[in-house]
Amino acid sequence: MNTLADRLRLRRKELKLSQEDLGKRIGVSQSSIGNIESGRNRSATFLPQLADALGVNALWLAEGKGAMLNNGTGLQSNAALMPQDEEAKKILAANEALKAGEISFEEYADLTNSAALPFYDIKASCGTGEPTFEVISHKYFTDKNELIRLGLKPDRTFWCKAAGDSMEPAIKDGDRLLVEQLDGHSLTDILNNKIYLFSWNGELFCKRLIRQMDGSLLVKSDNSEYHRDILITSEQAGQMKLIGRVRQAHTPPNKF
Repeated sequence: MNTLADRLRLRRKELKLSQEDLGKRIGVSQSSIGNIESGRNRSATFLPQLADALGVNALWLAEGKGAMLNNGTGLQSNAALMPQDEEAKKILAANEALKAGEISFEEYADLTNSAALPFYDIKASCGTGEPTFEVISHKYFTDKNELIRLGLKPDRTFWCKAAGDSMEPAIKDGDRLLVEQLDGHSLTDILNNKIYLFSWNGELFCKRLIRQMDGSLLVKSDNSEYHRDILITSEQAGQMKLIGRVRQAHTPPNKF
C-alpha cells in the first residue's frame, strides 16, 4: 500500500462501500473520492473526515505510518494528526476564527473559497408531503469548485433535508439535498427521469418526474416497496409549483 489512493481503495472495499456511498458519508461527491483514488488529488482537505468515516488512523491513510485502525479518539484527533498543506492550514485557521467569532460568515466564505448557501427548515418529502417552505434555519458552506462543476449559481441554490424512504437508494431519510432553484421555470423545462422538488395540492414532494407524450407527468418513487406511481394530468399539472431539481444528496455521518 504505497499511496493514499491504494490505502483508500483497500479500506473502502473492505467496508464494501462504493465511491458514492463513501462520499455521502462525509458530504462530498463521488467524483471527489474518485479523484483521490485515481491519484489526481493527493491533498484533499477532507482527509480527516475521510479517515473518520473509514474508521482508520489519519496518518496511516495519508502517509502509511502507524496502525491502520483508529484507536477510537475520533475526528478531532484525526484532524490534529493530519499533515497539513498551506490550504488545509488556512481552512483550519478560518474554522477556529469563525468559532471564536473573530470573522463573519462572509469573511469565512471568502477565506475558504466556499459559498454560504441557505439551508431551509423544511423536509422535502420522500413519503408524505410537508408543505412549509419559509424559514432559513442556518447557512451551509459549500465548495465553490463543486458548484462550478455542477453548473450551479450560489444565488439560485439551496439545501434542505429529505424525509421518508420512498426515494431510496438514491435519497435516504434525513439526507441533505442540494437543490437547484427553478421557480419561474415551466414544467416543459423538466428533464426526464430526474429528481425534482415540487409542491402539489398543498404538499411538498421530492420525486422522479417523467413527461408523457400527452402533456401529463408520471411521478415515480425509486423504492420498489412503493408501488403506486402518480399520474398528474396536463390539467392538474397547472396546479403544480416547480421548486427545484435535486442535484446531490449527502448522507451526514451523524444525521441531524
